[in-house]
Amino acid sequence: MVNEAPRFTVGNFGKALASPLYSFFLVLNRGDRRLATIQATRWKRLFWSRSRTIQEMETLRPHCCWQPEKVDFVLDCVRRTEGLDGDIVELGCYQGGGTLLMAEALRGMDSSRTIWSFDSFEGFPEVLNEDRTENGECHATEERFRDTSARAVRETMRFFGVDGYVRIVEGDFVDTVPETLAGTDRTFSLVIIDCDVYAGAKFCLAYFVPKVTPGGIIVVDDYGTPGELDSSTYPGVRKAVDEYLDGDTGRLVHGARSMWYMTKE
Repeated sequence: MVNEAPRFTVGNFGKALASPLYSFFLVLNRGDRRLATIQATRWKRLFWSRSRTIQEMETLRPHCCWQPEKVDFVLDCVRRTEGLDGDIVELGCYQGGGTLLMAEALRGMDSSRTIWSFDSFEGFPEVLNEDRTENGECHATEERFRDTSARAVRETMRFFGVDGYVRIVEGDFVDTVPETLAGTDRTFSLVIIDCDVYAGAKFCLAYFVPKVTPGGIIVVDDYGTPGELDSSTYPGVRKAVDEYLDGDTGRLVHGARSMWYMTKE
């Protein structure tokens, strides 16, 4: 009996296309692996079963630098500020893992708020002496957090259907924040400062705290873990916060791990 030739099925066709599709989009996107994977998966939806696509979507969730305790805390802040006037601003988003979680929370609440997410998408700027530990070490090295792009983060939000809740702004905070918000009276109910360095934290505090609505929350990551503040991984952030508060550190409340927050009075 002659073996029957393999049947053509939509599923088999999709599997055959998987690798060539990825390779094609990798070249098209100049080596951006995340963009290539998302775009290839979107095309594969046309040929693969829905259940398989859903599984692949979960593997494409972007990396989130926040530990589970921080995620729970931030999402609680999102919920607590939902009834207040003003949008959410995130200063430092990396691959958009935290951004996606917050956007999904807003979608779940049918919120009218927008997340303004600012990042250079080029890693850290030049670090200052304030960012070095007592022994001269600095964790804010130039090669960190460069495996991302504004386009990839935008594509991620669109892929998961939350792009209507997010505005991605690329560039140095000092330039892009004033340019983006110039001429507006926009206020914020939640500010998340996660830029890891002295200059960025200092600028963000000075610019955004006055724009927070009463009852709004200002979260600062990397201020330090309780009991170990003197050995903070990012001492520049702690210095910027202490300078801004001018000794009134009693306003700070511990949120989760190295995250602390203030409530606008």
